[in-house]
Amino acid sequence: AGRHVIYPAVTIMSVDENITNIQENLGMFVESLINAKRYIEAKSLMESLPLSKATATVGKVVVDYASAMVDLGRIDDCMSVMERMNFAGENLVNIDDIMSLVDKLRALGKIKEAVTLYTKLQSTPENPRAKEATLWMAYCDIIRGNTIAAQIFLDAPELKDLKKSDRVFSLKSMIRGILLESDKNVSDALDAYAEGIVYGDTAFAWMPELLFKTAKAYKSIQKPETANEIFEQIILLYPNDKFSKLSAPEIVTIAKEESKESEGEEDFE
Repeated sequence: AGRHVIYPAVTIMSVDENITNIQENLGMFVESLINAKRYIEAKSLMESLPLSKATATVGKVVVDYASAMVDLGRIDDCMSVMERMNFAGENLVNIDDIMSLVDKLRALGKIKEAVTLYTKLQSTPENPRAKEATLWMAYCDIIRGNTIAAQIFLDAPELKDLKKSDRVFSLKSMIRGILLESDKNVSDALDAYAEGIVYGDTAFAWMPELLFKTAKAYKSIQKPETANEIFEQIILLYPNDKFSKLSAPEIVTIAKEESKESEGEEDFE
């Protein structure tokens, strides 16, 4: 039912939404294709859209489509459309959704794909989350074993003197802590993690990982009581997060020290 409406309108999908509202029908049609498992047709439609000049509504449809493809394990379908889309201009209103999509790729271990899109986000004019994208690029470099490149990102002018009041200061602290730990400098790493926690917020997407790395660091220096407390905090605050599942087996049983003499006991000959 949607084909005879959508396909003739593909060439005008980039027209100003104040002139036509045809874009509003696109999302429902694409969602219907996905629900009907017509993935090849959906991909063909995406390839036909003029994404270099995508309107905000079209951009939202594209991001939702790409996210659905990631959930289905069709990573190439996701990337083929996201690499073509212009993140700037009207699509700045979709930046949060785009970031969530790229974060999903990173969390799934699709580091190469995540870096490709973080690079686009970093260079997108007027992107309010450009610094966050740069920090995640540094994080991805650490995962790939390229700690030198990660340090270069952290030393970039826009990040080197980042104020503690900045939302992403907490993320920078976590990444700095990871770098310090990679140099076996656990004490300084704990200081960096602590700063990230103090100046962060429990709602930040990276907070479960920041807490987990802090707990692991305490455990590595033989402070299991402190580590246990943080692991338990993760489980309580983020029950559905993967770091909650990783925290449970990390909790250790700490034997209580037995007193040499029982309380009130007296010796008799």
